[in-house]
Amino acid sequence: MTDYSHARTINLGQSRLVRLQIVNWGTFCDYKDLPIDERGVLFTGPSGSGKSSLLDALSIALLPSRDQRFNASADLSAKGAKQGTRNGAAYVRGAWSENDDEHGQSQVRYLRGGKPTWSAVAATFDDGYGTVTTGIVVKWFTGTDDDSGELKSMHLIHDGHFELMSALDGWAHRQRKPFDLGWLKGAYPGPATVYPTGELDYTRKLAARIGLGESKMALSLLGKAKSMKNVGDLNLFIRENMLDDPETFTAANTMVALFKPLDQAYQTAYRAHAQRQVLESVPAGWQRYLRAKHDADRAAALYGETAQRYLRGMHLQLLQDEIARFGERIGRLTEQLADERTEQAEAERAYTSLNDQLREQGKALMALQGEHDQATAQHHTRKTAYQLFSSHVQRLGMPAPRDQDGFVALRAQLGALLQEARAAQARIQPGRRDAGQRAGQAAARHRDRAAELAALRQAGTLIPLKAIEHRERIARGAEVAVEDLVYAAELIDIAEEQERWRPAAEKVLRTFGLRLLVPKRYGDKVKTFIDDHDMRGIVDYSIVTATSTHQPQPSPRTLAGKLTVDRGHPSGLWLAAQIAKKFDHVCVESALDLGPVRS
Repeated sequence: MTDYSHARTINLGQSRLVRLQIVNWGTFCDYKDLPIDERGVLFTGPSGSGKSSLLDALSIALLPSRDQRFNASADLSAKGAKQGTRNGAAYVRGAWSENDDEHGQSQVRYLRGGKPTWSAVAATFDDGYGTVTTGIVVKWFTGTDDDSGELKSMHLIHDGHFELMSALDGWAHRQRKPFDLGWLKGAYPGPATVYPTGELDYTRKLAARIGLGESKMALSLLGKAKSMKNVGDLNLFIRENMLDDPETFTAANTMVALFKPLDQAYQTAYRAHAQRQVLESVPAGWQRYLRAKHDADRAAALYGETAQRYLRGMHLQLLQDEIARFGERIGRLTEQLADERTEQAEAERAYTSLNDQLREQGKALMALQGEHDQATAQHHTRKTAYQLFSSHVQRLGMPAPRDQDGFVALRAQLGALLQEARAAQARIQPGRRDAGQRAGQAAARHRDRAAELAALRQAGTLIPLKAIEHRERIARGAEVAVEDLVYAAELIDIAEEQERWRPAAEKVLRTFGLRLLVPKRYGDKVKTFIDDHDMRGIVDYSIVTATSTHQPQPSPRTLAGKLTVDRGHPSGLWLAAQIAKKFDHVCVESALDLGPVRS
């Protein structure tokens, strides 16, 4: 960090600029700290190197808006750029180029566009006797806007040097609540740091501290001198700001002094007349004052002990009446409470009697209910066992027995059935393993096809599941709504009465139909995400730019002429132009119609 503690040697007592700090100002990215020599400083460099940007940074820290006069002659001076007027928003965003696109629309390119960003300028002044004052101006965007109306500003005045980057970087990049003015005021409280209420209050207090005074002409002259390109008419500038007053002004002052005695006499007569007008109503007012004082004295006498005694008596009577009313109400409520307690006792006795009855009569009912539940459970168990047994018997090709004789006959046959079953098992065992493997493979293929079919039914589109997953992953990673990213196939359909060409169109358009259409405003974000991540496959996408609504119609004989495009979608016009250009294949009914045309 530069040492600013060395002593001044010239112009002691005069506040002079000794340091200029900027953060993210114009094409200057990050933090720059420029020491200013007490003898002055000379900025040199080619056009577009940033000389005017540094002078404009000093203007925004020192002068009010009306006198800042940003340098307009070198704005956006990159090769091929358009000339425009600089403003605070352009400096904060870091505008560095403005060109017409292929449709003749102006496009400004920013170094810090499309995200929240901030800029700050700090100018430090020293009077050579130890008094150091730093004026700070901070401007920021909380969103992705680049309009001046969304630009927020803050002004600070600090006693001593103010380390701009270390003080404000943490404030601007706080995770929970960036750009929190309350947090900044807590970190840098007064009186060392002053937070003016606005730009006018800031420039007034800063001018008072560094000795600029309150002259608007002095500030205007300083703003013009900062950039001699904006002074306007040179004769008018010299006459208003540099020439001494002519001698006729002195002669006029002398003539005015000669008339001073006459003017004093006139002023004396004028004051006497004014005093007469003022004092004319005093006598009548004095009489009104005496009458009002008499009435006030009588009111004070009446408001003494007599009035107080009368008021206490009235209050006592009112309280006694209120107590009597409360007594009557308490009596009524007491009687009501006694009646309700009697009813409660009778209800409790009736409840006790009914409850005893229920317990006595319910014992037998509970015993019967228990026996019924037990019998029901046994019946269910035996019925389930019989159903299982019947299913096994029926699988052997025999009727299930329904009585004891049937069970005995079946038991006699079980030995022979067991031997036949084991012999059959030995015969089919060799092919069982192969059949099981083939069944497992078939089941796996069935599950895959069922999952793909379910996904297609749920999505309502014929786009493959993998392509849909790619789109959803890109939308989440680039922070773009899924609805803004469509595949070309979702906007294309066969025109009316051309349904017979659908199979051919689907074959030709399959690869193009799986191309993801990305609006231009999301192009950089989507490209960055795809380049930085393993997409586990090829992602074919196109950046959709603005397209004229006046597009030539494709020939009805071509494949493009047999298709329709949803032109109501934001990407529809661009897609229609691409189809007309890429798919001008001539469609024929048979090979005999083929000629020297593209097929």
